[in-house]
Amino acid sequence: LTSSSASHNILSKLTNYEQQGVPAGSGTLSGSNNFDLGRMHRLLAALGNPHKQWPVIHVAGSKGKGSTATMISSILRSSGYSVGLYTSPHLLSITERINVQGSPISRLAFEALEAEHAALIAKQLEAEGGRLSHFEALTALAFRHFADQKVDAAVVETGMGGTHDATNVFDESNLAVAVITPLGYEHVDALGGTIESIAAAKAGIMKAGRPVVIAQQGHGRANETLQHAARSLGCRLINAQDQVEVSTMGYTLLDQPSSTLLRSSIMLQCIDSLGAQRRSDPQNQNDDNSAGAAASGASLTEGVGGASLGEASRLAAMGDASIKRGSDICSGFGRGGSRASATTADEAGSSSSSSSSSS
Repeated sequence: LTSSSASHNILSKLTNYEQQGVPAGSGTLSGSNNFDLGRMHRLLAALGNPHKQWPVIHVAGSKGKGSTATMISSILRSSGYSVGLYTSPHLLSITERINVQGSPISRLAFEALEAEHAALIAKQLEAEGGRLSHFEALTALAFRHFADQKVDAAVVETGMGGTHDATNVFDESNLAVAVITPLGYEHVDALGGTIESIAAAKAGIMKAGRPVVIAQQGHGRANETLQHAARSLGCRLINAQDQVEVSTMGYTLLDQPSSTLLRSSIMLQCIDSLGAQRRSDPQNQNDDNSAGAAASGASLTEGVGGASLGEASRLAAMGDASIKRGSDICSGFGRGGSRASATTADEAGSSSSSSSSSS
């Protein structure tokens, strides 16, 4: 991230937990390292409480929350509303996170927004003892931008968890609806260590008496936690599986633990195949290349389908047959993409036309 004026580039001076890693327990109610929402409220108050100037649809979850938020935004725009959309992380540019009417904020507009409020953020940073984070300041700037653009509504995706997430600053007065997408074991250490603690953290975006839409959950204990939270708060509860019928179009749908394992297994097998290729290549026999390949493999496996190696091992211990399916799918990787593609289609139970599609 660069700015036209180095003095205005305040975001670069803030702690970026997306780069440094999130402290254990930071997203829980009882964690000693948990994020302080009071800090976020004080920053927003200094900015004129922009988050209170429009109704919000707040989206949390582990799987599909970004795409869900984007689709909701599209539906609202198609219905004639002016809509702000806040998502994270970004792919190429930080400006992707702040979106109005289907278009990300321009680089010039983003730099102007940052410059306009740099002195205020710097003052808040000092007042908070240097603890203001990059995500907190960026979120506040996004909300200020939405208010400046006079949006009719905003769709906001949480960063991590829900209860202590910097986006969780809305109350019953302007929360239109909370949405919880399927939950998994992402950020498990930061969110308490169990699927129940993860669900409890996500449920933190629910507000008393306000509607909540809960997606079908692959983990029964997560669903129980979410349902209990909604009932306890007197929310109007909408279970998505009771409202939406899903057509598989000939594909076999795996439950969430199985599909997570399958994705993990596929990537692990692919990395192993690539590693074998590199080792057999005379040009890749020196120690530097070997070390680089190992480092690349470690990096890739940590991000497999949102699952870490630890999670893959945990799921493998369940004795799920998907581990074999992942091995079968990847048996031809590196020796011909068409073979892997055809096997993938067959294993997924697709039609013969899908089997001939390219990878």
